[in-house]
Amino acid sequence: MIEQRRVNSVAMSAYPLLIAIAVPSLLFGRSVFGVVLGLGVLAMAISHPWRDVRGQFLRQAKTPTGILVLLVFAAWLPNLLVSDFPLQSAFAVARTLAFAGLAAFIAIGLASNPPMEATLLVTFVVSALVGAGIALFSIFVTPELYWFLHLKGWVADPIGSKLKNFSALAVFIVPLALLAGFRLRGGWRLAGALVFFGFVALVWENYNRSAMAGMVAAMVAFGVALLAGTGSKKRAIAVLGAVLLAAGALLAWLHLTRGIVPPEQAQGHDWLLPLWLIDFQRQIIWSTTWEFATRSPWFGIGANTVNLVDGADKLIAGTFGLQVVPGHPHNWALEVFAETGAIGFLALVAVILYMAYDALIRYRRTHSAPMLAAVAVMAGYWGSGLFNYSYWSAWWQVAFMLSLAICYALERIDAAER
Repeated sequence: MIEQRRVNSVAMSAYPLLIAIAVPSLLFGRSVFGVVLGLGVLAMAISHPWRDVRGQFLRQAKTPTGILVLLVFAAWLPNLLVSDFPLQSAFAVARTLAFAGLAAFIAIGLASNPPMEATLLVTFVVSALVGAGIALFSIFVTPELYWFLHLKGWVADPIGSKLKNFSALAVFIVPLALLAGFRLRGGWRLAGALVFFGFVALVWENYNRSAMAGMVAAMVAFGVALLAGTGSKKRAIAVLGAVLLAAGALLAWLHLTRGIVPPEQAQGHDWLLPLWLIDFQRQIIWSTTWEFATRSPWFGIGANTVNLVDGADKLIAGTFGLQVVPGHPHNWALEVFAETGAIGFLALVAVILYMAYDALIRYRRTHSAPMLAAVAVMAGYWGSGLFNYSYWSAWWQVAFMLSLAICYALERIDAAER
């Protein structure tokens, strides 16, 4: 009995630390991320057995958000029947459902242990700050450090785009770090600000335009939330002006740095968008994905299979072997529409819109800082996802859902105290 209590006590102390460092640990690779998160979930399961959280979990499933999420997966089921690769499609859908359930479990576990809040937030800020510091030091001073931490030895090879995935996490880490600084107060606010500037530098140095788009989307959502929750016209004008200035500056920078388009790309093509804004490769990938989507517009061609369609391996002229659908379309909306059809796509959009609306309403009613962060995280994820990873990418999905789980856990703690 004493030994069991000791194990429970250790697990109770460990899981906030492990959950907090999970997303920043992606600096060291997806395997490390998986191990850290897995240990955190295991420790949480020891501290909060299923029989203790089952009731709360079922109640969450019966909320409007829970019902809409389940309806999404119901809407995706028909595409499994039409998919040419049903096992691959079924695995992608089932895995996403499991991730959503896992995020709900994490949110419940964190919310049921209010004393862990300070530990969770401090650990998150410190790990994010350390991660940004290591990444920037590897870029500007010693690239050997990056390779050493990835068990490649002390070699001086260029890092190249190896840190691009880590910089993409800015859309999750920055809102949570700023939230942590706001709640912890004192010097932690400075630490949160340093995380912000550190990740802005990482995004800039990696030329991560999708992350830039995500951060602008997060800023716009942040501004909309503040406008919805404030009665001050001056504050509203200041927020709106800052958002428009940031977006305008980014567009001007893209036009200046990418305004000269090679003639072989610009001539003879009727591009939907200017090439300084969206490169020709991506526009070809998007148009090809749309063409595939029209083959089965209602139920889709099968989740996570658009790159396997006949013709997807055709090479894009003027590139070094890039396929017309290289793994995925680099746009979650087109990918979900093509693979799950209009029914599956609209079901997912309904969840997105409702969750955004619900978070905005909660913020307006209570001025809950966690809901403000949740709005920014959602906007950053869906905004950057229009240009970067596959919707079905496991590490990307889990990082997003875990970040949201932290926001909702903190909001539940606040609600219990009100």
